[in-house]
Order: sequence, then structure tokens, then C-alpha cells
Amino acid sequence: MTYSGFQAIASTGVAIALIPASNSTPSTPCFTLTVQALHADGTANAANVYVGGSTVSSTTGYLMQPGDIFTFPPCTVNAYDLKDIYVNGTSGDGLRFVYSRF
Repeated sequence: MTYSGFQAIASTGVAIALIPASNSTPSTPCFTLTVQALHADGTANAANVYVGGSTVSSTTGYLMQPGDIFTFPPCTVNAYDLKDIYVNGTSGDGLRFVYSRF
């Protein structure tokens, strides 16, 4: 199945997981993942966002300019986990994403 989501950047310079782990959702594995640097309503971000691990920053992450799209290589053995993929940038901007599971 294919799912979609959005992660808003609440605080400038603070990385947040695409889907943060919780007691009810400890992980969200996926085999395909595409991300787009846009607001939830489809309008362009005001600034660049950065995608990476938990320590992602403007100097360590994958740079995405407003409107950019990036597709992660498909997984065939080990799945990506959306709790381990983070976005960082300017408060008010965000990242839309589409992923498939099993």
C-alpha cells in the first residue's frame, strides 16, 4: 500500500523525524520513499530544508530547495524507517512524503 504524510518544521534548526516514534507507533518501515520540500497545502517553502539522520543540519544534510523532489533508492532487503529520517530547516516550512509498505 502507498501512504502519504507531511512533517512541519516547528523550530528553526531543530531536526524532527518524518514520523516520530511513539508508544503506539514504535516504527514505520517502508521500502520506497519520495520526499518533496513543500508546505502541507502545496505552496513553496520559504527556505531550503535538509534531510538526513537525527543530527541533520544545514551542513550535514541533503539540501532540498523549495519544491525539490527526492526519491530514495528502493529497498529490497532492509526497510527504511521513517522514525530514522529527519528534516531540518526554517520554522513554518515542511516536507511532504509518499511511501510504500510491504
